[in-house]
Amino acid sequence: MARAKDNDFTESTRRKLRDRVANLCSNPECRKNTVAANLETIDNRTVIGEAAHICAASSGGPRFNDEMTAKDIKSFKNGIWLCSICHKIIDREPKTYPVEMLINWKVSAEEHTSKSLGTKYKTDKDIKESQQSLLSIMPLSSINNALSNVHGSVVQTLGILDNRLKLSTKFDNEAIVYNVEPKDDSYVPTISIKDFSNNSNIRKYKDLILHGLNCEIDGDIDFSSDSSLINKLLNDTGIDFKKVSIKRINKVNAYIKVPYQDSDRNKTVVKVDGYLTHGLKAISFIGGLERYFKFEVIGMPMFDDSIIDVVQNFNMSFCFDDWNGKDIRSLGKLEDLYILINEICDNENASIGLFTSETHTFLAKAKINNASDNDDIKHIKWLLNYIYKAYKICDYLNYEAFICLDSIISEKDYEQILEVYDTLFEHKVHLKKDIKTNPTLQLSGISGEEVNILVDNPSLELEYTSHDEEYLRVFKNTFKLPNRKMKFSNFSAEANRIGKTDSFTIELIPNEDSETRIEFLLE
Repeated sequence: MARAKDNDFTESTRRKLRDRVANLCSNPECRKNTVAANLETIDNRTVIGEAAHICAASSGGPRFNDEMTAKDIKSFKNGIWLCSICHKIIDREPKTYPVEMLINWKVSAEEHTSKSLGTKYKTDKDIKESQQSLLSIMPLSSINNALSNVHGSVVQTLGILDNRLKLSTKFDNEAIVYNVEPKDDSYVPTISIKDFSNNSNIRKYKDLILHGLNCEIDGDIDFSSDSSLINKLLNDTGIDFKKVSIKRINKVNAYIKVPYQDSDRNKTVVKVDGYLTHGLKAISFIGGLERYFKFEVIGMPMFDDSIIDVVQNFNMSFCFDDWNGKDIRSLGKLEDLYILINEICDNENASIGLFTSETHTFLAKAKINNASDNDDIKHIKWLLNYIYKAYKICDYLNYEAFICLDSIISEKDYEQILEVYDTLFEHKVHLKKDIKTNPTLQLSGISGEEVNILVDNPSLELEYTSHDEEYLRVFKNTFKLPNRKMKFSNFSAEANRIGKTDSFTIELIPNEDSETRIEFLLE
């Protein structure tokens, strides 16, 4: 039935309905702005709002009231300002949106705009700050429950698509991560990938199939699967696809030994825990030591008795950032890392053996090319040598030193660390070839006869304690070292009186049998 034009609102009534709600849709679930400037011309505006009748203007219309007069129908009291979409919805479903509800909407909208008078609209930044403020005072349990409910709803909705798969989600670095895996061994999903233009991705596919490596790919790629759930996640245009990680689930706990075989039985063998995956041709090992380093050996031949092949794809990364700011004495597992690096870098081809953790069954062996001419390897070894020996010194002398990787390590500081380490732990005897300058001592309160006894002895032995203050720098930390005790054996001596005093300078002259030993006087 056609609507009676005579029952339309006047322009004055429309303007009053619109102004009293500040151009906003009166639906509390909508509240859209309905009026804006038309940017194409200064004389026009864009209006998406409409003055809607609460009770219909004509008989048979939504919520029509035959007791209302024509004046009542087009009165302000019978009107409500809505956006065009909400107007269509309330008239299409009059039972869902009865008169009482629309009157409440109208009153609520007017109260809302009245309270908002003089306040600015909330920008995205304002909303974000409000959320942060709210989260800061919310109990963690409430936040966790809210997040859990959201993820649970997503899993429940999408999981219906394929009950053979287990789906889980998490929020990571401003992206939602969907994790899909089979519920049991009875079903393994198939995925077809049409991606032959990206050489980098092709190499990753081969590593997955041949060596069992995890495969992480990105880009505009055409996927298809026998699983509706996987197809939904990979091909839904509503999902902003970032990357896909395909991981094998045939992981086996394992460990490697370095070196695996060596004629020197006194060598320390380092054991690195991790897991292995295998492909059609080879085994790959991924492991390391938490907070210290990560270790990957890619493409070890399975059950091969020979150890001729050199593994080309060997990666090791260090967790230096995790050490920064920590007391150097807290790095208790540093010794294993130090031994491992030296074994790899100091041998042309270091041997490694791979074993399972449960049965200790030997699986594979290979050699690692040390790449010792690589500048990065040299720098890492240089830094690790400094950190390890500084760690040993501080641990032994109970010095508290904090690692600061931003500090500059001078050559002088580096050499002093090595020298103090050698003195404490190597107990080196310096022979004639090691003595670059002749030791010189000053003796006071001694007679000429006593000096002659020293000079006439061709195999002089002296023990001397230095009281000179000596300091050691470790990163940005400086410590006073204990006094040194020096032992000289099998030296001859030359003496010179200092002026007319009873003090003499004694220069020790080394011969082929001379030895020097330096120790710290520790309490």
